[in-house]
Parts: sequence; C-alpha cells; structure tokens
Amino acid sequence: MLAKLIFGGVLSLFLTSLFLFSMNYQPFQSLPAYLLKGIFAINLVQGLFSFSFLGFYYEKATENAENEIIQANQRLLNMANTDPVTNLINRRMMMVRVEDEKVKVDRGGKPFTIVMVDIDNFKQINDFYGHDGGDFVLVQLAERIQLTLRKSDLVSRWGGDEFLFLLPETRLNEGAMVAEKVRDLIIKSPFVYRERDIQVTLTFGVSQCTSDVGVGSANRKADQALYLGKELGKNRVITENMF
Repeated sequence: MLAKLIFGGVLSLFLTSLFLFSMNYQPFQSLPAYLLKGIFAINLVQGLFSFSFLGFYYEKATENAENEIIQANQRLLNMANTDPVTNLINRRMMMVRVEDEKVKVDRGGKPFTIVMVDIDNFKQINDFYGHDGGDFVLVQLAERIQLTLRKSDLVSRWGGDEFLFLLPETRLNEGAMVAEKVRDLIIKSPFVYRERDIQVTLTFGVSQCTSDVGVGSANRKADQALYLGKELGKNRVITENMF
C-alpha cells in the first residue's frame, strides 16, 4: 500500500510537470482551455493527495516502530525479572521487593515475614520422572502457592527447588501459620503426572524482619530454620525462635 502511494504521488507530479512543459507543444494548444485546466488540476490534486497519505503512513510506521521497541524492552525486562519455568518473579526481583518492604518497616511500618521453602527429595522426583516431571511439579506447586497466599503476598522461585515468600505486615507466628497452611494443602493433594500421583512434601524456614533486623540477617535465619527442618526429618515448619 505504501509503495503504491509513493508511486502514485511521484507519477502524478511527474505527469503534472510533463503537462506544464508540454503546454507550449502545438497539439496541446489546440485543446480547450477548460480541459487543459481540468487535466492539470486532476494531476495536481492526485499528487498532493498521494503525498498526504504518504506522510500519514510514515507517521504511523514510526509510531508502530516505537511501540515495537517499547514492547521488546518490556519483554526483555520480564525475562530479566521472571523465572522461565514457573513464571514467578526470580530471586533478583524478589530481593528488590524485600528491600522495598524493609524501607516501609524502617519508616514505622509493621514487620514482615520471610518464608523459605524447599521441596523435599526433589532430586528423587527428577530422577524417577525426568526433568519434565520435575518442571511439572515446580509449575503446579507455584500455582497452588499463589492461590493460597493473599494478594498482597509475594512468592518467588529462589533457585532450584527452593521458593521464598514475602508476607508484608505479618508477624512471625502469623507467617508460621501461613506456611503450615501451604504445607498441609500440598501434602493432602498429590500431583498427578501422566496418570501417576507424585506425593510432594515441603519444609519451611520462617523469620521476621523488623526495623532492628536487616534483610540479610532475616534471610540467613530463614535459611537456618529451613536447614534445621531438614535435619529434623523434613515436611515441617521451623521458625527462627526454635533454635
């Protein structure tokens, strides 16, 4: 369409110029004046009309190109902040959100809770069902967790078979209750993969972040609680005040 407009505009202006040039040519001088003026006007209007549309399409093409660049940048940003398997935010983005929440706490906001989660015996699931089966468990688990948590809560894939919850305005005992709710839900609802039930259990480490506790310290306490839960037999919730 754009090529046709360019061709039409150039052709019309060319014919108009040719017509003006040939006005002095003897055969054309014998034509009625009104006919000559009509031919000239038609060619001129067609040329101007074509170039007007050419400008319009150029503007639209520029706008579309800018939109494509914006969309491409957004896709790159999503790729940088999102786990490709579960579509949850990744570790880097979660740390940004945790730091933002810490700023609120330091300004007088309520404490928040960090919950670190690990899938028990995930290597055995991968070995028996293959990596496709392992990815299936990760995706299904992410969906179930999101359905269980509040809209204000965040969950990320922390790495490998680990997830991390950010529970704003939540104290330690409340965070432990949320973790227990998720643990109980998962153990009662096996994952069905290729007509086989995969029994999944989770171990949780829970810590609280206040104005007196840094993000790094809270993360370490949650990780230590998780490790203790593994040592004690897995499939349990351990809070930072248990050790």
